[in-house]
Amino acid sequence: MGIVGYILIAAKFPLPPIVIGFILGSIIENNFRTALIANQGNFMSLLSKPIAVGFLIFTVVMVALPILLSKMSAKKKAAAGV
Repeated sequence: MGIVGYILIAAKFPLPPIVIGFILGSIIENNFRTALIANQGNFMSLLSKPIAVGFLIFTVVMVALPILLSKMSAKKKAAAGV
């Protein structure tokens, strides 16, 4: 199992997202590298399509939302406890 596996189990990380990440990670990395080579290394050309910008915004919101919600709930709990 190893040290990383022990830490993930101790932190109660769910297994399916980790497995999906291992499977899809190399596929996404290869496709990203191919896209950069096709565009001569220009990252901004990958964001020239509206759907790509939409996916990027969606990803940022999905990553930031749980962080913001936990901070807001911590502030509410602190205000209610005072």
